Amino acid sequence: MKKIFLTISLLLVFGLSFAQNPLGVGTTQINLGVGMSNWGVPFYGGFDYGFHRDFTFGAEFSYRGYRENWKNKYYDHSIMGFSGNGNYHFNTVLGLPRQFDLYAGLNIGFFVWSSPDEYNGSHNSGLGLGG
Repeated sequence: MKKIFLTISLLLVFGLSFAQNPLGVGTTQINLGVGMSNWGVPFYGGFDYGFHRDFTFGAEFSYRGYRENWKNKYYDHSIMGFSGNGNYHFNTVLGLPRQFDLYAGLNIGFFVWSSPDEYNGSHNSGLGLGG
């Protein structure tokens, strides 16, 4: 387990150190990643498009699966997310060098929860907002 954690940590550090650079106008970027959540470990993939030197927009697909103990019975769930995002990159306004990419954004999407038929918990599909 320690070797897996170390390998993932090193990949993230090296990936992040080479990934910083604002997107140019008319260029695209594909991204893949792993996140953290209360409902399993999400894996995601997406793309971003630079339509202004300080603005990008894009789309993302995510998937996560997890097991829940509810009323002394285990249930397997899966969640798929489809979302769009918009980001503002602060490099120009803050005068940051191109080696850095400080940005903030908003996203909106739809999440599809899949649970066994006999599960009567409170999880269901719906709209998701993030910042």
